[in-house]
Amino acid sequence: MTKRNLDHIEPDLRKLARPISKLTLDPRQARNHDERSIAEIKSSLEAHGQKKPIVVAKDGMVIKAGNGTVQAAKLLGWTHVAAVVSDDADDVKRYLKEARDAAADE
Repeated sequence: MTKRNLDHIEPDLRKLARPISKLTLDPRQARNHDERSIAEIKSSLEAHGQKKPIVVAKDGMVIKAGNGTVQAAKLLGWTHVAAVVSDDADDVKRYLKEARDAAADE
């Protein structure tokens, strides 16, 4: 058996690693990423690795926050990303947005 390579994921997040092949992009995601946006995310991931987890709904493993990250990760040939899997992914998504907004205000 081949050991999965998680070097691109922040060490503290590696325990959250999920196979990309098991995740489903959310067709209803409010934010659609164009090629330029995906290229920018890809460049950031390539330079810095994954520093924050995506958010996935447990039911159906649908990505609620991080569709662009997963699309870019696929382009990089990654097989895994760190993901918070929750029964209430919409609440987790809101919490992460609020935390990000609060950090930006500081």
